[in-house]
Amino acid sequence: MASLHSLPPPASFDVHDRNAAELWKEWRNRWDCYAVATESNEKAAEVQVSDLLTVIGAEAHNVFNTFQLSDGEKKDIKAVLDAFEKYYQPYRNTAFERYRFNLRGQKPGESFEQYVTVLRQLALRCDHDNIKPDQILRDRIMFGITDNKVRDRLLREKNLTLERTLEICRATEVSNVQQEEVIKINDGSVHALGRGKVQSTSRVHSHDTKVHPTTKGTKKEVGWIKDCNFCGKEHKKKRESCPAWGKTCLNCKGLNHFKIKCRRQAKKKTRGVNNVTEIYPEEDPELRIYTVRTVSSIKLQDEQTVTLKVKPKCYIRFQIDSRADCIVLPVHVYKSATGDHEIKMVQPSETTLFSYGKVSSHSVGKVKIKVYRGEKTDYLDCELVEGEHYHSILGYKASISLGVLEIKGNDKTNPLKETRGLSVNVTQKDCKVITRENLVKQYPKVFRDSAGKLDEPYQIKVDKTIPPVQHAPRRVPAAMRGRLLEELTRLENLEIIKKVSEPTDWISSLVMAPKKDGKLRICLDPRDLNKAMKRDNYPMPTIEDVSTRLSGARVFTILDVKQGSWHVQLEEQSSYLTTFNTPFGRYRWLRMPFGISSAPGVFQRRMHLLIEGLQGTEAVAYDFIVYGIGDSYDEAVTDHDQKLHKFL
Repeated sequence: MASLHSLPPPASFDVHDRNAAELWKEWRNRWDCYAVATESNEKAAEVQVSDLLTVIGAEAHNVFNTFQLSDGEKKDIKAVLDAFEKYYQPYRNTAFERYRFNLRGQKPGESFEQYVTVLRQLALRCDHDNIKPDQILRDRIMFGITDNKVRDRLLREKNLTLERTLEICRATEVSNVQQEEVIKINDGSVHALGRGKVQSTSRVHSHDTKVHPTTKGTKKEVGWIKDCNFCGKEHKKKRESCPAWGKTCLNCKGLNHFKIKCRRQAKKKTRGVNNVTEIYPEEDPELRIYTVRTVSSIKLQDEQTVTLKVKPKCYIRFQIDSRADCIVLPVHVYKSATGDHEIKMVQPSETTLFSYGKVSSHSVGKVKIKVYRGEKTDYLDCELVEGEHYHSILGYKASISLGVLEIKGNDKTNPLKETRGLSVNVTQKDCKVITRENLVKQYPKVFRDSAGKLDEPYQIKVDKTIPPVQHAPRRVPAAMRGRLLEELTRLENLEIIKKVSEPTDWISSLVMAPKKDGKLRICLDPRDLNKAMKRDNYPMPTIEDVSTRLSGARVFTILDVKQGSWHVQLEEQSSYLTTFNTPFGRYRWLRMPFGISSAPGVFQRRMHLLIEGLQGTEAVAYDFIVYGIGDSYDEAVTDHDQKLHKFL
């Protein structure tokens, strides 16, 4: 029979991963399988919650502490899992997911099996099993209307129904008709008063009197006007009281009105691609995202372009952009230059181009093109885009390789010898640059490998009415026994743990977690001890609390406390409370172990006491932040360096 002790639990959940929403689904599935395999799902709900919070990791446990759950819900495994599900799953617009699914076609060079796999993944988010005729009509209306503002409003609606869609669209259409009627009436009033007195490029104020369009020439005294048609503000019904009187419009250059109330539409500017910059290339090599900067479309000058030969009597004119990290080539230019009209040579690409207006366009594919520039030859890795308005863009690396751009006198070609191995910043001439290596040499006791030791031991207080619990040793796979004994011996030599031979009331279980380097991390499983432990509930600082004190800070250093909890010594009787069982006997912790419920508050209190009186230093969890303030960068560096040395 499988047991909780023989099967390895899922790895801790990484709450900081930018794909946490998708990774949560996978982790939840692994946890469900683990709970069934170890029969943990048959235990009491409160025990299941403890199992979950032990396995999920410290960071996710901190997230759990932020949930607004009742005491009963905190002991209900379903309520806890639903809370995590709600936390990690962002709002999903099913209508938009179906729109993406319906538009996804097979890309050039993409096999049928790859295409079907992508469609299956998109279909999972479309909720096709519950689709109704009203939803089909709603989706078609949402993405079939021509008014982008209305579509934007519909996309922001949560749980949008067909009735609500029809209501918004109809109300908008009626509002547009009424607005046009109001503009016509206001234009008639202006022309009636201004006939023969002003030029057509100016707009006339009629604040002294109001002319009714049905009775031209009849005047009626009015004291105030709201939402003035010339300035948009409220003021007395006199033209001298209007802020726009005598001013020039920034849009049409007419007189007596502001741009916000100008009825002449500004000429729309055509925008074209100017620059492409890569984002997150190292985080996910399969998904490449680029930002596309746009500028007004103008005729390119010769000094902005370079012409490259592709084959005899066939050239491509590129726009030179030293800030571009990839090469962009319109599809129609590629077909014309290479003759590959069926784009058989193009490979599928997952690159996405985002403009600053947040309008995205996907790369049609990627292709390698051989080009010639005089005696130089190079292969260009191009991202193909669909659209007549795109320019062919030559990026920084290709421009340097082909000799189109040349950088002289930089640090790569002419480095300063005295700066080698140093961290270079803009500092005052008399300011000595601080480097990590210099700090380690100057403060060797602070940067040593072993854990530090704070003076005052910590005494664990427990509720005597709760009976002690003694756990038997958990089974350890044969392949891990050697590594476990090695780590226990190491910690015993460092005086972090100590062998126990006498009887103890409390005996907890051992938790092992493999590290990236193959070694083991040994922790205490204190779920029973935590129930009896009394906490002092020391307030933990938040990022919002600390950020209010960082006003004016320009330079920062973050120092991580190595093996943070182990800096706190345990009082001897408290040490016996942390006794844990192993296949090699019992041990007790001489330092405060990770996992006990009071550890974060106790450690935070000690850190605050440690930096009490130090200016420009903050303690957040297991990190210290030292920051410098100044009107200039040089002043901030000097201030930061003084505070850092004082802290160390």
